[in-house]
Amino acid sequence: MSERWFRVCPRSELKSGQAKSITILGRPYAVFDVGGELFGLDSACKHMRANLANGKIVGHTVECFMHKWRYDIKSGQCLTNEGFDTTSRPVKIVEDVVWIAVEWPENEF
Repeated sequence: MSERWFRVCPRSELKSGQAKSITILGRPYAVFDVGGELFGLDSACKHMRANLANGKIVGHTVECFMHKWRYDIKSGQCLTNEGFDTTSRPVKIVEDVVWIAVEWPENEF
């Protein structure tokens, strides 16, 4: 597996305390802005797969809107139930555009 970068949004569209979601190969990912710092996550809640980008952001924590499971935005650690962590993802800004990296299968041909 290698990483591949995907465009999320212009930087100006992501404000502090907000998240932007992107779906890649049917899986949701999100970039969160916490006080100007950007963090990426696999954004499917480990409980019932709701998109964490739609959750309530308080500091470095996001709370799933469906059943209130909480995750650390920086690390992906589930704060509600041990062992149900999500995966953090690298984020970068290139020419005022936000990008997120996801794992991508190597070409076998």
